[in-house]
Amino acid sequence: MKEKVKSLLFQHPLDEIILSTKYKKIIFLISILLLFMWQTSYYVTNVQVNPEYRRADATGFNHWWGKEFVYFYYYKGLFPLATTDTAKVYSKQGAEKIISTHPKSLRMEWGHWARFGESARMWLYLPYAIFKGTAENPEIIFANYLLFTLALIMLFIAFWNLRKPLLGLMMVIVIGFSPFMIYEIYNNNNVFGLMVTYVMILLALHLPYLFNRVNNKLYLIACLTGVLAAIMNNIRAESLAIVASCILVYLLNNSASILKRIIPVVLLLLCFFITNKTIQAHFANKFNETKALVVKAGAVPFEGGKTMVHPFWHPIYCGLGDYDKKYGCVLHDT
Repeated sequence: MKEKVKSLLFQHPLDEIILSTKYKKIIFLISILLLFMWQTSYYVTNVQVNPEYRRADATGFNHWWGKEFVYFYYYKGLFPLATTDTAKVYSKQGAEKIISTHPKSLRMEWGHWARFGESARMWLYLPYAIFKGTAENPEIIFANYLLFTLALIMLFIAFWNLRKPLLGLMMVIVIGFSPFMIYEIYNNNNVFGLMVTYVMILLALHLPYLFNRVNNKLYLIACLTGVLAAIMNNIRAESLAIVASCILVYLLNNSASILKRIIPVVLLLLCFFITNKTIQAHFANKFNETKALVVKAGAVPFEGGKTMVHPFWHPIYCGLGDYDKKYGCVLHDT
């Protein structure tokens, strides 16, 4: 068994058979097409899986509140802004009419969705709204499907380029058939599946490092990782912990000089800082723009406290419940 695992991780006879045939390009393209069709069939047919395969310890995205902000963000670029008006007309003119004729229905907070930050969550609604051409009945399942499918394809291509198509195929099949992923991606308007998708994309990008195939093009990977980490940080803050893995991959790369280990770390952190500040500045400007409009319309703006990402105390306090419950600390999202 040990030898079989070793041969699979390093080189398998089937790999050479696949890569040496004159039809390898056709095999590659058909594999990508089948991968896309496989996951698309899940989305199109609204595949259902037992809901026991889910995370139940936290709420995550809170779609039931977040969807209320899509209307004005899609049609007017305003955020955070929602309305209690149930007779919405789904158009730019309809959004403008509500602001001018029903200003008292305007809300800059719904539940506690907007004030806890991570405002880039709104971007997860846009692919569906753009695809459908409307902000009616918004969902993030469509975005999850697109990103998950992309991650699977990237992972397969990464292993193919390392001349390990069999290992790549096995990983894609195992992850793609995972009941947890099928539920979280296709049945649940939540971000727990997106977290795994994000890790898959980073794995695909960093596979050359893990197999000592390092070249100067990988500096671009460090920059891209920093950008992706900043975007995810403004969607789900704990995703930032994954960056530590990438930094360790760079620093522990024994085939590179000290300088070539440090440069990608610096590039990653620099790109993260710039992108993170840009995103937060964008949504801070959106907040000020929206607040000014609400005041001008004669409605009540949100004046309470707010953060850019989840407060640090939240996961720490919840986590204390793992060790001792005598102080009332329980691992529960509420």
